[in-house]
Amino acid sequence: MSGGVLEETLITAGAAFTTRAGVRVAAHFGSVAAEMAVCRHGVGLSDRSDDGTIELRGTPEAVAAVVERVTGERLVPGRALRSCGAWWCPVTRHRVLVVAERPAAADLGAVLTAAAQLAPGASVMDLTDDYAAIALVGPWARRVVRDAGLLPTALMPLPGAFLPATETVRPGLLLCEDVDRLLLLVPAARARTAWTHLAAAGRAHGVTCVGREALERLHAVAPPVSLS
Repeated sequence: MSGGVLEETLITAGAAFTTRAGVRVAAHFGSVAAEMAVCRHGVGLSDRSDDGTIELRGTPEAVAAVVERVTGERLVPGRALRSCGAWWCPVTRHRVLVVAERPAAADLGAVLTAAAQLAPGASVMDLTDDYAAIALVGPWARRVVRDAGLLPTALMPLPGAFLPATETVRPGLLLCEDVDRLLLLVPAARARTAWTHLAAAGRAHGVTCVGREALERLHAVAPPVSLS
């Protein structure tokens, strides 16, 4: 299976590929240990487009009912919820994106579809192929996002923040998974432009391409913050 819309960009950057959940992903760019060090002390740029993205949409009442039925929680504008192994991201009161690793997203898609059948006015759609996900990981991640113009100059998002990116990558959406881990969701057609823009903005901070193996090892040591 293809490695997604960023595969050519990743090949040019020197990626070695592997397969996760049936999808080709960039495993590393030469040294997993070096990439882990970058994520601990600088900033790494990583393609996470193999993650799944499920959309829940409908009337505000129906969307809220489905979310509460599945998670037991209510969403707050501007804040993502960590629940059921996924991030629940309220785009509007009518629309929620659920982002998770692909197997978990597939399972949640089935659960959401069943729940939506009990909430007239709600519907569920798999948008995995419609979105690209680009991660910035490391203590300089938020600085790169700011320098890239994705946020107002004075704003540094706290863990769990979910907000639209500013003009440079519209219609992008930015999720702050942790203080040193941000995820930019963009339409697949905008993925290369967004990647190039972030790489250029991060050059002054030594941004380095990072593969999935480094992220997985870092995750095992320090899992993402839980806000559920």
